[in-house]
Amino acid sequence: MALNFMPMKITILSVLLGVGVMAQQHQFTTPQGKAKLIHEEKEYDQTQGYGIENARRSYMYEQNGNRLHQVLHNEINSAGVVSLSGRETMTYDGQNRIIKVSDEALNDQGVLYLSTDMEYDYNAMNQPTEIRRISYDPYDNTVELDRKYTFTYHNGKVSQIQWYWGSSLIHQFNDSFSYNAQNQLVEYVRTTASGENMDRKTYQYNTAGKCTGFVWEKFSNNVWNNHHKVEYQYDANNENIIQETSYLFTNGVWKENVKIEYDFNLNILSSDAYQYKDYSYYLGQSEWVDNKHVVSATRFYSYDHHPTINTWKYTKLVTSGYLDSSSLSTVEFVDTHNLTKILVYPNPASEFFRIANPERITKVQLVDASGKIVREYPANTDEYSVQGLEKGIYIVIITDEKLTKSTAQLIIK
Repeated sequence: MALNFMPMKITILSVLLGVGVMAQQHQFTTPQGKAKLIHEEKEYDQTQGYGIENARRSYMYEQNGNRLHQVLHNEINSAGVVSLSGRETMTYDGQNRIIKVSDEALNDQGVLYLSTDMEYDYNAMNQPTEIRRISYDPYDNTVELDRKYTFTYHNGKVSQIQWYWGSSLIHQFNDSFSYNAQNQLVEYVRTTASGENMDRKTYQYNTAGKCTGFVWEKFSNNVWNNHHKVEYQYDANNENIIQETSYLFTNGVWKENVKIEYDFNLNILSSDAYQYKDYSYYLGQSEWVDNKHVVSATRFYSYDHHPTINTWKYTKLVTSGYLDSSSLSTVEFVDTHNLTKILVYPNPASEFFRIANPERITKVQLVDASGKIVREYPANTDEYSVQGLEKGIYIVIITDEKLTKSTAQLIIK
């Protein structure tokens, strides 16, 4: 396929053991006109005893189209009320390269404070050569450089990453990468700083060149031992991964562990979507898979190894809302302070929805998954009809009297 596909994060494994291949030189161009992820919603299956975690992530962009903020909200009660719990702010240089990510968390008084800064250096090929973490302690007012990652490249691909942790930046371990003649990652090995083996992953590919999975081994008693494996299943055209299944090696047998199913927005090509890459991407590239389209929904299942059940158990759903370039002008500058005040209900909706705290609203728009504005409502309407609209995920754009815009995701069933 002749498209530059957007990577999709595979979430089975920790990023600490998920380092992989730099596909090519990164061209840091202004990302205007690209479809952009606006927010993600996470919903847990409460009948299975899972607690609420990150209920919503909202994303805002600056005038060049780069991601400026990522705002995290948690659901705080059964009525669906959410509260601000964290925020990331991104800084870019004149070449639109990300040079710093500032992470803010809540203190004991519920006020955001600067928790960490991640700083980036690049080579002439626009590849990161060093990433550093600076941590801030608001209680004793200390600042500490406590993590550093250095990158080495060969033939345009990452060949090694060295990890340094702690206040003295002690060299912890090295990650090394091997490729085949098709420039596909075939092996990843983690060793201690002194060269002792720790972890190894070997990757498999189908005839279409798509990664079909990998086996993760741990080194003990002078031999490599099976630990974990992941299998990927694609659609009929080998364009999008539709299922990912992980297994644990227990008592000499591979046993099902976690299954993830993916739905895609077929109206938005990954090549037409904004590709945000920070340290979590650069340190975890072997956990990303290329797809032709952007992901719209992700369903997670865990395997219940009960003597009489032995079945997959649904755990949570993550839905992703995108806007295409034709609609971005209306939501490029979302006011982060208003995000906790805008709620739509009932959600999912079948006939209508309402807006909580509707004061000072001047315009309400409903945008479908392709980014098209499908309905516009007059201000201060008690109920906003969705009759006649197709089932699916929509974005509600709300404008107030100061022309400040906020968004909410709405599911029509």
